[in-house]
Amino acid sequence: MANHNELRKEWEGRISDFKLSGQSGAGCCAANQINLQQFYYWRKRLMSEDQLGNQSPDWVTFEVGKPTIDSYDHIRVLVGEVIIEVKQGYDSNLLVNLIRILRASC
Repeated sequence: MANHNELRKEWEGRISDFKLSGQSGAGCCAANQINLQQFYYWRKRLMSEDQLGNQSPDWVTFEVGKPTIDSYDHIRVLVGEVIIEVKQGYDSNLLVNLIRILRASC
């Protein structure tokens, strides 16, 4: 029986082939004689691991600088080399999603 790392690499390859195929999950599994339940299990597992990395998806780490005179009505968030200026009334969900996207691209 294959060890965990070999099995993981095998499924990473299968999932990669699926993404490139343009087929549905069921179609790809039928064409390649792959168990559909195992396919969905591994796809979910690998996607979760990729998204999590070493950070929790529920928390975003950022540094808070010393306030300046012009920052009383807004805050600035630095993500990598990007500065996001946030004013009162901002959509917090939008801000969190934007920070996650920027972190993933850095």
